[in-house]
Amino acid sequence: MPQLALTEIILARTEENFGFLSPILEIPAAKAFIEGSLPSIILSVFMALIPTFFQLIGTFVEGSYRLTDIFIDVARRYTLFMIVNIFFGSVIAGSIISSIKYASSFSIVVN
Repeated sequence: MPQLALTEIILARTEENFGFLSPILEIPAAKAFIEGSLPSIILSVFMALIPTFFQLIGTFVEGSYRLTDIFIDVARRYTLFMIVNIFFGSVIAGSIISSIKYASSFSIVVN
């Protein structure tokens, strides 16, 4: 789901949001790199920072001091996050996209 959102944001409004990149975006290879690789890089950085964020939550919000408890909580939260976000997010996003494609093809037939 975040991959789809990031790709859409970068593809749809690259020149609008990042006006300072206009000279770079005129180069086809640079534009292809920004539109093709940047969403994956941003998502990878985000996914790498999630365990650290969960560790900070376990330490400061819940007040856990033992590293074992913190690591177990991080593993539990990260697993739940991956299941909900990646698995269910992919299923829901895929069904929404297929529904939109189906509805748009139906409206073309009606018109």
